[in-house]
Amino acid sequence: MDEIAVFPLNSRPLSLHSTTESKLVPHLTLDAYSSPSSLPNSSEGYRLYRRRFSGCFSLVLLNIICAMNWFLFSTIATQTSERFKISLTQVNWLANIVCGIYLLAAPLVPWLLRRTSIRGVCLIAAVFLLVGGWLRYASISSSLSPASSYALLFIGSALVGVAQCFVQVVPPAFSETWFGLSSRTTVTMIIAVANPFGGAISSLLAPGVVSTSSDLSSLLLIMALVSSAGVPLALLIGARPPSPPTKSAETRLNAETESLGMWKTSLVLLGVLSDTRVNWRQRLDFGVIAFLFTIIVGFFDAFLTLTNQIFEPVGYSSNMAGYIGAAVIVSGLIAAIVCAPLLDRYFPFRLALCAKVLVPVIGISFFALTYAVGPPPSLGAIFTLAVLLGSSSFTMLPIALELAAEVVWRVAGPDTTSGILYMLANGWSVVTVVAMGALRANSEAIPPFNMRKALMLEGIMVLASSIAIFTLQGRQTRKRTDMGMGA
Repeated sequence: MDEIAVFPLNSRPLSLHSTTESKLVPHLTLDAYSSPSSLPNSSEGYRLYRRRFSGCFSLVLLNIICAMNWFLFSTIATQTSERFKISLTQVNWLANIVCGIYLLAAPLVPWLLRRTSIRGVCLIAAVFLLVGGWLRYASISSSLSPASSYALLFIGSALVGVAQCFVQVVPPAFSETWFGLSSRTTVTMIIAVANPFGGAISSLLAPGVVSTSSDLSSLLLIMALVSSAGVPLALLIGARPPSPPTKSAETRLNAETESLGMWKTSLVLLGVLSDTRVNWRQRLDFGVIAFLFTIIVGFFDAFLTLTNQIFEPVGYSSNMAGYIGAAVIVSGLIAAIVCAPLLDRYFPFRLALCAKVLVPVIGISFFALTYAVGPPPSLGAIFTLAVLLGSSSFTMLPIALELAAEVVWRVAGPDTTSGILYMLANGWSVVTVVAMGALRANSEAIPPFNMRKALMLEGIMVLASSIAIFTLQGRQTRKRTDMGMGA
């Protein structure tokens, strides 16, 4: 039996200062698996189902597993290069393909959600993850030529990329579909930061297991076994609740707004196609969010992908590079866990203001890393900036996803807006990894193969781009509608 909270439609909107949903509404017992016909009509109230927590838990674990596969070779690039007899650039492409595949996979998510469900999309992702994990393990076979081994490794990484794209784009739609106003940003945050948390686990696991190139077989077997858990996890995710939790969810679930698809929505937001449901201010706001999300996430992913290659030339081991990457991610997790519930309950209409504080901090942190890495390097400064970068970036991630869904919600669902953001960011990530790799110094530099020019490119571009945040208005039309305040 599933406990639900009922929100009468004809009642006064809930106070923004409510501490918990349960204190404001009566509870009753109802089977969450009942058909909609056995439930009261949606006109009688909005409902929250206990089953939403199992879905949230499953999406968190799926994102962790995908990210562990994505960043698997970042901190052991040298050992991977030796084992598979490939260059560092080819090692980088094992992460690049995960990002690049978003250009093809992200537009499919809104389409698949309309034709299946959130559970259906996650099941498809779990199958891709399963196959990708075992293909990568198969690549370690001694009977294969170096070219064949790398081909299997690359294809497996591409399949992991499809899985990651699906489970990373879905969370804003999942939180809107299953959760109420006082927890929507928090849920988006929890699932969104699970992905980089998986990267942190990988950055510690990989160098811990792989001390020499011969240890890669053990690591790939571990990851194949972990990836196999994806299918049962996906089965725990509910397709949709029998009744919606909010007005915006009701509108989306009942298909009261026309679904344009990602490409047509993009043309509307660019102003190529006209649509009376969105004005120039909302288009500009979405453009600012998309631009900054692309720049910051792209360079952030590139930094984590190249961690080993950034810090090894200045004298740090692969283990230390893993600790630095973990410092970025763990500090970010702590900051996001603290901040997201505060934003949901006490600052529900201040997402744009928070963004105007956080984005410049991210820009300054990236720029300062150029000098902290040296020469000469300063380990204390590196860890300080890693913590600052992680805490500000992770807090900003759910804010950006929620703001994008808020400003254009009448014309685009959260699956479409998050799909656009992640598609652009991951496409840019491929460009940045290639560009930063091309800026690597040669063997005659001091120190040899240092990444100083690459870090300068990263720092200058992120800092200069951060100025755009001050043009953001960020009117939260979706939340205003849910609160009965008008758009």
